[in-house]
Amino acid sequence: MARITKKTRRRLYILSILTIGTFLYVAFNVFTYFSKINHSYQQMNILTKELDNLLSDEDILKREIIKLENPEYVARFAREKFLYSKDGEKILRIKK
Repeated sequence: MARITKKTRRRLYILSILTIGTFLYVAFNVFTYFSKINHSYQQMNILTKELDNLLSDEDILKREIIKLENPEYVARFAREKFLYSKDGEKILRIKK
């Protein structure tokens, strides 16, 4: 049976410490990158929902712009919203 010398034992000890250290370093970096990727996916989902909301708001505003190009709609809107009246017209405010 071959005996392991002190010199060989010291080399194996140093090599095992370096291997464990390298493994821990790589594992830590992989964990860090996966957590960053997960955070990025969460942000992407939040921003996608916000984009959908903004696109629907944009559609609503575009339809409102088309309506506001009609002078009859603008006049009716002003009468209802700001209580403007035509000549000889009386406005009664009814509380609900």
